[in-house]
Amino acid sequence: MFGLKIAVGDQDAGTRRNIKDTLKRAGHFVIAEAGDGRTLSQQAFNLSPDVVVADALLPLRDGFEVARVLDEQRVTPVILTMNEDYYWVTLDKIREAGIYGCLVRPFNEISLLSQVEVAWACFHKIKKLEEDNRKVKETLESRKIIDRAKGLLMEQRGMPEQEAFKLLRKTSMDRCSSLEKIAKAVIKGEII
Repeated sequence: MFGLKIAVGDQDAGTRRNIKDTLKRAGHFVIAEAGDGRTLSQQAFNLSPDVVVADALLPLRDGFEVARVLDEQRVTPVILTMNEDYYWVTLDKIREAGIYGCLVRPFNEISLLSQVEVAWACFHKIKKLEEDNRKVKETLESRKIIDRAKGLLMEQRGMPEQEAFKLLRKTSMDRCSSLEKIAKAVIKGEII
């Protein structure tokens, strides 16, 4: 994916410049950069970059905390950069922080660019799964309400299930209202 909006966070200006140059050469847009985690987090919330590349040891708020907060709010995926010795010490922290990629220094252009692509793709896949899950939950909840209303109609009017459903559906169409709204009104005793 070319043309992603990316925020870069590293306390070393030279490292930030190298990362920015690599990303720009690949056709991405660096829309924010920061030398500390607090500023980087604020920029991410305000600008909604597609990906954040951050040093694990940022001052004021480390990269793990930046990743945790941004992942918790599903703002953007975070790729952490770190030295090899720090990677092995923080492996458990890496797994728990909601990090979408990890680059161990020194890293090359291909490593950075592939991590950006993978992080972006995984983040959007997770967001889609969460949205699908939310829709399934809403549908299930709606069906429970409709089934409860059907049950009440069957009990109160002594009608079979199919007729109770037809009555709900007809009332829904007559009133230009959703089946779920009609079912809720039946449960409250407001109609039918």
